Amino acid sequence: MKRSTSILLYVLLPLFWALVLALGFFIYTFNQDPVGLARSLSARFSAPEAGFVLSADQASLSLFPRPAASVSGLTIRTPAMTLFVDEGTVYPDFWALFHGETRIAGVRLLKPTLLLEPLTGTTPDATQQPRFSIPPQLAEMDIDLEDGTIASLLPGANKSGIHSQWRMSGISGSATVPGNGEPGELSLSVGKMEWYGNTPPEKDGQATPIQSLSNVDLEISDLEYAFPADAAAMLRFKATCAMPLSFGEGSPRFVLGVAARTTQGTLAIDGVASLDGTFSLKRQSVPVHVLLPFTTEAPLGSLFQGAPLPQIAIKGASLKVEGDQATLDGRLIFGADYVPTLRGTLALKHLSLPRWFGFARDLPPGVQVALDNISGTLPFELTPQKLVASSVTATTLNTVFTGGGGVNDFSNPVIALHLATKDAPLNRVFPEVENKAVSAPSYKVPPLLGGDDSNTAVGYDIHLEAARATLWKWAANGVSVRITPDPASRTEQTKVAIRCGSLYGGSAQGDLIPGDVMALNLTASGVNVDSLFSPVAGYPVLKGTLTGSASFTARPTSPAAFLSSLKGKGEALIEKGNLSLSRAKKEKNLAFSQLRVAFQGAGSRTQGTQPRYAYTGKWQGSLTTPAGQSSLDLTGALQFPTSGPFNLFADAVSASGKLSANGIGGQASGKLSLNTQANTLEAKELSGQLLTKDASASFTGSVSGTRLDANPAWDASLSVSTGNLRALLAQWGMLPSSLPQQALRQAQIKAKIRADESILRLSELEGRVDDTRLAGQIEGTKGTPPHWTAKLRLGTLRLGDYLPASSKYAQPSTPWQTEWLRKVQLDGDLSVERLVIARIPHENLTVPVTIKNGVLTADPIKARVAGGTAGGGVRAGGAPRQGTAGAGLRAEGTAGGLLARLRYTLSAVNVLTLCKERGQEQLLSGTGSLDADVSGLLRSGADIPAALSGTLNFVIRNGELDAKKPGPMSRFSSLSASGALSKGILTTRDLNLSGGLSVRGQGSINLISKTLNYALNVTGPGIPEIPVRYYGSLDAPQRSFHATGILANVFNSIGSGVLNILDIVVSAPLRLLAP
Repeated sequence: MKRSTSILLYVLLPLFWALVLALGFFIYTFNQDPVGLARSLSARFSAPEAGFVLSADQASLSLFPRPAASVSGLTIRTPAMTLFVDEGTVYPDFWALFHGETRIAGVRLLKPTLLLEPLTGTTPDATQQPRFSIPPQLAEMDIDLEDGTIASLLPGANKSGIHSQWRMSGISGSATVPGNGEPGELSLSVGKMEWYGNTPPEKDGQATPIQSLSNVDLEISDLEYAFPADAAAMLRFKATCAMPLSFGEGSPRFVLGVAARTTQGTLAIDGVASLDGTFSLKRQSVPVHVLLPFTTEAPLGSLFQGAPLPQIAIKGASLKVEGDQATLDGRLIFGADYVPTLRGTLALKHLSLPRWFGFARDLPPGVQVALDNISGTLPFELTPQKLVASSVTATTLNTVFTGGGGVNDFSNPVIALHLATKDAPLNRVFPEVENKAVSAPSYKVPPLLGGDDSNTAVGYDIHLEAARATLWKWAANGVSVRITPDPASRTEQTKVAIRCGSLYGGSAQGDLIPGDVMALNLTASGVNVDSLFSPVAGYPVLKGTLTGSASFTARPTSPAAFLSSLKGKGEALIEKGNLSLSRAKKEKNLAFSQLRVAFQGAGSRTQGTQPRYAYTGKWQGSLTTPAGQSSLDLTGALQFPTSGPFNLFADAVSASGKLSANGIGGQASGKLSLNTQANTLEAKELSGQLLTKDASASFTGSVSGTRLDANPAWDASLSVSTGNLRALLAQWGMLPSSLPQQALRQAQIKAKIRADESILRLSELEGRVDDTRLAGQIEGTKGTPPHWTAKLRLGTLRLGDYLPASSKYAQPSTPWQTEWLRKVQLDGDLSVERLVIARIPHENLTVPVTIKNGVLTADPIKARVAGGTAGGGVRAGGAPRQGTAGAGLRAEGTAGGLLARLRYTLSAVNVLTLCKERGQEQLLSGTGSLDADVSGLLRSGADIPAALSGTLNFVIRNGELDAKKPGPMSRFSSLSASGALSKGILTTRDLNLSGGLSVRGQGSINLISKTLNYALNVTGPGIPEIPVRYYGSLDAPQRSFHATGILANVFNSIGSGVLNILDIVVSAPLRLLAP
């Protein structure tokens, strides 16, 4: 056996080496003529009948390491393609050559260019089958490529007559040609893929690609195809295409996988496109996942004849970017120029606007939360030029919006969105108004649009509308919000324009510039403030029509930060309204025509167990009412609680105010403190003035109030002074008529005042009116009628300074108003150190004063007069009390006037002292007494004394008729008279003088006309009885007597002394009573 094997080797080895030498000689011979060899190979491998033509510039053969033919300038042409190869190596099937067949086992191509050419002079026909088939010589051929190019050509307008529809360059990889029942495969990497479409090139022959991709990996397996002339074409393969996307370092990779098959000439493709990985957004990594299943089908022939690409159906695609999710159903449609259009519906499961838009991160936390979780559907159409979204539905916080939007031009991109809803419950967006804590969402990456390094090339216009919107306790109609870049900003800032078409009968609008420090401008017009404020206050605290504006900045990171950082100014005007001064008392309303409020300052937050928001600056307010105008300016901090019910606090802020009402003006300044939680108010260091046309009054002091919400109680300590009290009283309608001009001029008063719903008290009252000091207290309590108590102490009061001059008694006067006597009840005590009435000084006068049931009573009146006493009383029955001294006044208000009665007595009066104190020129001496009791119905001052009736009597004992010239004729033991007063006429029938002279007489004095008519009978030692008459003017009476014979001689002998004494006798009563 071994010997047989050895013999076989000895025979075969020489044959093998002989064959090798023969082949080597053959190859060497052919290599001597590369051009000729190239022609021989071209002729040998070309198959013109199959549409396959091969040509080469040069060729060479090699045996090792495997048989091969190397060519340069290789060109392979078929009806549908042309292949140019700079350098290539062809590896023939060596064993097929031994069988007489020419087959290529493999090809290595360097810088090949494959041009897919349309058939000249034909138009696409979807029903026409392709005629291309690979010659059997290339079946199962292996192909290696390096730096190749493939282009699909369409007829063009340049000089070459063709241009690219698409092109792939930088191709390297390997492939196996299908054949003999074996599928083909392909593994390529593509440096660049460019899509030109059907757009003709520019005039210079250069075209610009519509789309381009780089670094694409393409894998094809199970490739089978057949394009027979007499049967339906067949194509089947599986392919995977992968490429990185240019989003920076760590960009995700795009993978496209398809499976294709033909059925009766129709190519059906099922595929999945995916995008997985992370992309870098502003130096941050953002995870992204896209899974897009799709299907398409088309007549196979159309794909090779330049027909439009078929529609691609997308079903159940899923998209996830960071925390946002969506699904997509749609169709990708290619136009005649191969421009794609994607139509479909994007179902949003979760979309966060703050994640991608920087302006949203500057909004309040509640708004960020609302915009952080948006769901809905987005029907759209996407082309390379624009995006159109219609019938959009978006839901956030259970509120549904509908509308549309898109991007109108990708070359100048502006993201537009217009959504509307019927009802927008903004409490969900601003939970802070219901004291619900909320935190803004946080994100790992900065926003795509907006922020410090924003892409300013992308704009946005987001428009939201609500037919009705509610916030806290308010509601509005026709509300819109528009979000755009701020055109007035030099930096990338956002403007949020808020418009409210109907807000409680008016309108409002605002412009918000979000940011770390946001800016907000607000205006309102025609708003019913009752509907605006009542829900907050809990009762109709304010009514009217509001017009106002505000401009401020704040930090929106939280409600506390926002409220504590407010800075700016604002003003409001409320017209034709009223202000409720009490929550409990509806009738306590202040009507006004205008109320203005303005503020300029900044906010802060106080520290402590009960922190507050403090707004420090200038506060201004003014009020115009039918009665007049007032204003108040505050400089300092007004504070509000950080939680709980609304309240207002102020601690000794500087305040100044002005008032003008009913012809009276005023101004004041001081330190104001306020606490609406405790319902207290305090004004300290008050100083100010009251001003009228003719007078002014200044005041100082302090005022405090408690229980301001229900039954206010006020305490004050005030000091007031004026140089013209009568002008102030006249302005208030309180000045009595016919008051002397010198009366009620100077006044200085200070007192402590307490006032509430049931009491008004003036305590520690002291001061001076004109020359009269006063002190005491006054208190009034609520009732029907109100009840007053008073205790007053006066110094010297000259009552005559406040009474009309006697010459005007009979002049017309303003009727007295007596109804007030029935509207008040009084119990008081009055004491006067010195009261001068009719020039009669009353020392230490005391009198209790009461008013009850319309009756004023001053009884008893007690005083010291010229060493004696003054006093008296009024008996309930009306008759004088007998045997007792007393004085009093009773006055009752009736429908006809004041029904008054006065009883006045003087006892043991030193008449000389009285005369001197009264400043009389004629001095009368003695001890006197007087008793007067008068009454009448008085309608005005003109009825005094005309309407008075009563009795009057006096007696003077042991005196001198002329104390300056005492003597027997002047001395008397008794001077007395009594009379009756009726209708202003005093009638006396018992005038009697007992002394050096004896005088008896009677007569009358008309107190209205100031005249008298007296008849006297005079006698004395050695003097017979002589009748004497006094008549005429009371100020300068005339006398006459009828004496003849001896009587005339007597009078002539008596002389003027007796006549003067008679004058004194007649005028004695008047000297005691005349003012």
